[in-house]
Amino acid sequence: MFDKNAKWIWINNEPKQNEYAVFEQKFDFSGDKATFTVCAEKDYVLYVNGKLAGFGQYAGYPFEKYFDELDITQFCVKGENVFTLTARYEGVRTHVHIVDKAGVIYTLDVDGNTVAYSHKGALGGYDNRYIQNTTTLLSGQLGFGSDMRVGEYVCDIPCVLVDMTYNIKPRPVKKTEQLPFAEGKLIDNQKNLYDIGRETAGYLRVKFKANKAGKAKIAYGQHIVDGGVRYAIWGREFAFNFEMPEGEHEFEQYFVRMSGRYIQAFLDEGIEIVSVGIMPYLYPLTENEFKLDNPLDQKIYESS
Repeated sequence: MFDKNAKWIWINNEPKQNEYAVFEQKFDFSGDKATFTVCAEKDYVLYVNGKLAGFGQYAGYPFEKYFDELDITQFCVKGENVFTLTARYEGVRTHVHIVDKAGVIYTLDVDGNTVAYSHKGALGGYDNRYIQNTTTLLSGQLGFGSDMRVGEYVCDIPCVLVDMTYNIKPRPVKKTEQLPFAEGKLIDNQKNLYDIGRETAGYLRVKFKANKAGKAKIAYGQHIVDGGVRYAIWGREFAFNFEMPEGEHEFEQYFVRMSGRYIQAFLDEGIEIVSVGIMPYLYPLTENEFKLDNPLDQKIYESS
């Protein structure tokens, strides 16, 4: 649970749409358990010592929020550690989210003792590993996309308090579980078209080799039309954009969930795909024997 002194904070008083803020702090660990409790508007990604420790905010309401309580012990080492928390404020109302103010609240406990919590004056910054303030819609139902770049951040901005509800309840459902990486197989070298091999849902992982600085777009979809992925439809764009300097760069995008079977890359000259695919994250289910008399019903059930 949150420390009694933990408050909703942000890095400014006038947030813009699709703004990414980062909060980072060192802490000592010499005990048996470390727990990070967090709630964000709209979403968060947490790393501990550079390793992914949690993501995926459960959507709430302006009058009621939900927190994640993450056991981060496995990511800690004896001695000095660091957590890096990136929060995304989307700032648009969609079919999957009711917009509220920009804010995040967190508490870090080590063996039952609070060693870090969000408060006025805590240091944060703009996370420039994400392209700030883009407003390209995935769709009116799903909201804005999330684009990334090779960038840096500095946590040197004293945070301000945000007036948001403290009616924050535990997450009411389980978190999704990761399945093995589904790497795309190149099926059309001219069009940079990749086949995952099956329909799946999860998060994008892509590795580029850039012989010079440039940009790339990774589009996705359920089927191929006219020899490619039809990703741009009536103002909607089912794609991620990336900016990078020369070198090899790997991106993992945890703020936008994607689904489909096919991926198509649109690359500036000098940029190549080393690997691309989906990290499947699916809801954990208990598999029970369930037989239906109608063979078609049974097939529908098994597919679902």
